[in-house]
Amino acid sequence: FPDLEPAKQVLAEMGAELRLADEPTPQAILDVARQADGLLVTYAQITSDIIHQLNRCRIIARFGI
Repeated sequence: FPDLEPAKQVLAEMGAELRLADEPTPQAILDVARQADGLLVTYAQITSDIIHQLNRCRIIARFGI
């Protein structure tokens, strides 16, 4: 996405923070998402191994059009 500011603003109003993984690898995803309440995913593969390591995650949703 060229500009994530609108999404960041909406999430900030709800008290949430948008954190981006540097690349779509399992380790990069876990580095930013291990303690996340939810994931917004565009194209990364979220495997069962990743899901099992998400300590607080309640939702994984597709982000985009």
